Amino acid sequence: MRFDGVCVDTSNAAYPVEEVRRAVEPAFDPPWDSTAVHLGLTLLHKGYVVQGSDGFVLSDEANELTRDELVGRVCEDVGPRVDGGRSDAAAFVAFVGDVIDAVTEDV
Repeated sequence: MRFDGVCVDTSNAAYPVEEVRRAVEPAFDPPWDSTAVHLGLTLLHKGYVVQGSDGFVLSDEANELTRDELVGRVCEDVGPRVDGGRSDAAAFVAFVGDVIDAVTEDV
């Protein structure tokens, strides 16, 4: 599985990298924990998630979508290329949903 539309620069001071890391890392085992951080930053960059006073929340636009629509849009944005077929594609879709849940869970 490879995808191009993900924020890869975790040194970018414009993003709350450590906050995203704290939100998602406990939910994922290596090596997926690092990927989850990058995907979490992408959710912020693309405006699906915003940082509120109590943590991260879905943006107004994301709240208007069904869960399937939201996950679908995120997948479109990151443009995954699946090498392993349908099962890998399904696993990635589930992973995207899990990252969304992990980022927004503590509110």
